[in-house]
Amino acid sequence: MKLPRILIVEDNPDHLFLAMQALEALAKDYNVESRTSCAEAMEILEQSNSFDLAIIDYSLPDKDGLWLMREIANMNVNMPMIMITGQGDEEIAVGAMKLGAYDYLVKGKDFQHRLPIVVERALSRHALRDELEQSRESILRRNRELATVNALDEAIRKPRDPFEVRKAALRALLREMESDCALFFLRETKTVFSVKDILCLDPGKKGAFEGCRLTTKSPLFQGVEESRASIVRLSLAKDEKTFPFELFSAAKMTDMLSWAIIPVALKQRNTALILLGSSDPAFPMIEDPDVLTTLGNQVAIAHENATMYQESLQVAERLEQKVVERTSDLQRANMRLDRQVERLRFVQELGRRITQELDVEALCSRVCDGARSMLGAGWAGIARYNELKGGLIYEHHYNMPQEFLGRLFHPGEGATGTAWVERRPVYVESYLDYPNKVADVRTSGIALPLVFKDSFLGVLSVGYTNEIHKLDQDDQDLARLLADQVAIAMANTRLVTDLTRKAEELESANEKLRAVDRRKTDFLASMSHELMTPLNSIIGFTAALLRGLSGPLNSEQTKQLSIVKDSAGSLLDLIKDLLDLSKIESGRIDIRRETFDLIPLMDELKEIAERLANDSPVNIRIHLPEFLPRIKTDRTKLRQIMLNLVSNAINYTDEGYIELSCAMTKHLRTDLKEEPAQGNMLRLSVIDTGRGIFDDDLPFIFDEFRRGKNAESMSTKVRGTGLGLAISKKLADALGAKIEVVTKPYQGSNFSLFLPESVICID
Repeated sequence: MKLPRILIVEDNPDHLFLAMQALEALAKDYNVESRTSCAEAMEILEQSNSFDLAIIDYSLPDKDGLWLMREIANMNVNMPMIMITGQGDEEIAVGAMKLGAYDYLVKGKDFQHRLPIVVERALSRHALRDELEQSRESILRRNRELATVNALDEAIRKPRDPFEVRKAALRALLREMESDCALFFLRETKTVFSVKDILCLDPGKKGAFEGCRLTTKSPLFQGVEESRASIVRLSLAKDEKTFPFELFSAAKMTDMLSWAIIPVALKQRNTALILLGSSDPAFPMIEDPDVLTTLGNQVAIAHENATMYQESLQVAERLEQKVVERTSDLQRANMRLDRQVERLRFVQELGRRITQELDVEALCSRVCDGARSMLGAGWAGIARYNELKGGLIYEHHYNMPQEFLGRLFHPGEGATGTAWVERRPVYVESYLDYPNKVADVRTSGIALPLVFKDSFLGVLSVGYTNEIHKLDQDDQDLARLLADQVAIAMANTRLVTDLTRKAEELESANEKLRAVDRRKTDFLASMSHELMTPLNSIIGFTAALLRGLSGPLNSEQTKQLSIVKDSAGSLLDLIKDLLDLSKIESGRIDIRRETFDLIPLMDELKEIAERLANDSPVNIRIHLPEFLPRIKTDRTKLRQIMLNLVSNAINYTDEGYIELSCAMTKHLRTDLKEEPAQGNMLRLSVIDTGRGIFDDDLPFIFDEFRRGKNAESMSTKVRGTGLGLAISKKLADALGAKIEVVTKPYQGSNFSLFLPESVICID
């Protein structure tokens, strides 16, 4: 079993020793490698990107850990990363998380305890994501294979002429397999195949393949002839030694770099070959040779049915010419023709049911009845493997003798057990002359194994009750055809069942992830309440000390206490934001609608904005129309939304003005470029002349903990948590409102809240 590879980038030997010691405490084997700089780490990653986890220190001698994480992300290396640092800086943590870090650890007292836990979680989560992706790709690949099989069956089911069957098959394969050319070779002699039909996306390339012949003397086609197995990908460049020399020049001339070879097996021998070529070296998209072989079998069945149909028409035509001379022969031929047509209709109907129905029980009963009727037999039955009893039991039957029912057939017992072991049809012309006498045949009968892609599914048996009956080749072929159809139906049902189970497993996993997210939200809400009480006490006692209630303070004490108060206030704001966010995400937000005037609310917001911008040269102004209607909504939530927008504008505006405005509008955007909405809306706007927002930041401004490039580039640190706009967006959704923004870098921003017509009170 491959050991997980872990790369540790740490220049401090003591810290590296602590990390290695923490990993050893897990009592698990890891392949750990360490580097002391960004350059060394990039060098080993460029040589081998097979690491399962990277632990990166922020402080490195040449560059910082964020630079290294950014370079790793640009390399598209599928590897979780953990940032470790001794600084405990929130900006470093936010930067690491933006770059895709799984976690952020501070080298504190509990570093050795937390590091193994985080490493285990990162590796487990990474492995689960890879497993889910592989399952999804497997399901998609199986769906694509099943769609190709169904599309081919739909295309070749109706034509009754071999030429039309070949053309329809080539068209369907060319389309579904996404190939550039399709060739149909028919056996001309025992060792030679000649091309009969050519279909190319580029008609100009068709001439290169005309008159092409293939010989079975080459080792490649000898293998196809013996195993009747498809060749998935035959490369013109890589397989030059084994590539058919008869096809090499034409393939090279037309730039067909990759080929798939599908045998079309009729009556147990390869009587035709389908070759699919493409200029794409990765062709074909289906890599399972069994699926390609199944496609060949479908074409074989359709081609044989069409050939039989044409032969029957030819027989009818010859009989009509000799109607006077050979009346008796004509009657017998007509009877044979009617029987063949009836069988063809039955087989076509059965094929239609296979593609449209998944009730294998009803289909098996229909096959038993049809097989008995088509072959003029006394009974028919389908035996399936019973895992508890370890043998075959006939579960589906029509008019089957009572002594056969309930009997357990072991491998090699009777015709049923022989067909099971040898995987071939067992024809018993006379039970008296059959050496392996077991009570599953009375006079004559045939047992056929139900096999799909080398998987044994059961046995189809057809028998005669009171007289010896010789089955001709047509009867045996029909019996084989029915067995193949039943096997396909059973395999389709099993495939659908497996796909359904996988889908249910994926849904169960998703539900577990949703439950974890709900527990996280509940935890945040609980911890926020627990932290607010001591923080309020800290802020209150600090304010009392600053007011001199406990005695006079010197300047240094006043400065330090002011820092404590400001920091506690910032932390309290963060906790309040987290509490609001957890309430919204958990669905516990309470909307209290009331009727009120907007003008007092706008004046209150202006006063708050002036206090917040007291130390800056920014001018706060308000623009209101002469008349504003009363509205009915949650005033507290509306005030919180607008206050967040005002605070955001103050944080990012160094000079100029901030304007609060309110107006009626019929448009969803302030630039009036959108189509007008139905009815009237109320627009509340906060316009500033600040730094604006970059275009690549716009899609993320309403995400939690996301701040634009302007926040990172400002010389004065912007106060805030990155949650204000996210909370405002969620509150607006709860009120049935919508937030839009129009902005340009370094030219200011216009955040507008659009209230729907339903909140406007008409007096």
